[in-house]
Amino acid sequence: MCELLVFSSSREIDIRMYLNEFFSHGIHHPHVPGIIEETLPQKNTLAHIRLAIVGSIKTENCHPYIQTDYSGRCWTLIHNGTIYSGKQLMKYLHTQAGDTDSERISLALLDKINEKQPKTAKQRFDIVDDFVVSLSKRNKLNLMIYDGELLYVHQNMLDSCIINQKIMALFFQLSRWIMEIGSHIP
Repeated sequence: MCELLVFSSSREIDIRMYLNEFFSHGIHHPHVPGIIEETLPQKNTLAHIRLAIVGSIKTENCHPYIQTDYSGRCWTLIHNGTIYSGKQLMKYLHTQAGDTDSERISLALLDKINEKQPKTAKQRFDIVDDFVVSLSKRNKLNLMIYDGELLYVHQNMLDSCIINQKIMALFFQLSRWIMEIGSHIP
């Protein structure tokens, strides 16, 4: 199983200690090292360590997937799980750079955002929510999406997402380790 970590805070914080612990698990996931979205310190970080189950072992298959919509908003996605039933993703098989279901999710979400062209945070949330709900049926889908303003966290694999409120910030973890005791998201 891939490991995911999201950090979100109202102020910039240097979280290198937590990231060092997180990325030390790369020894268990030797396929592609995790990539951090931004430099430190910062308010938001998305990190991913890949265990290749779907898609070959190459850099193009490493998360996060970062894309910009027609309005100029940057969307970042990290994913853990497997899409068994995803007809709406098949059209991206020949246009994606890599060959993972995660990248197809990112491409399909961006198309949905561009099609609807939301003007408000509520509209963006509703589009993401509808998209994720439709995709999660009969699939293993844990994902985290950040649009530069809102952080979306979804899990449908029981007890796979931990939330830990620490240093006036939130950590969401999808992994086998817990930095400190956190609470499972229902």
